[in-house]
Amino acid sequence: WERGGWGSPDVIVIDYADILMPPAGIQDPKEKIDHTWRELRALSQTHHCLVVTGTQTNSASYDAKVIEMKHFSDLKKKLAHV
Repeated sequence: WERGGWGSPDVIVIDYADILMPPAGIQDPKEKIDHTWRELRALSQTHHCLVVTGTQTNSASYDAKVIEMKHFSDLKKKLAHV
């Protein structure tokens, strides 16, 4: 968009970050997730915009009326990058 003269976006929406393809050479599933979330944070900082995505929650969230940070699943580093 920037190269086309549109400028920086205000919001970038990514459908389910945990399944994005990682760079070649990363084999460990937790390292893949960590890399993806680190890159999304860098994207928001580089373009000074909101980045919105989805992620899995744990089984405790099934009965929750409000999903909270404690309901993240997989890697706790996701929270650190957010």
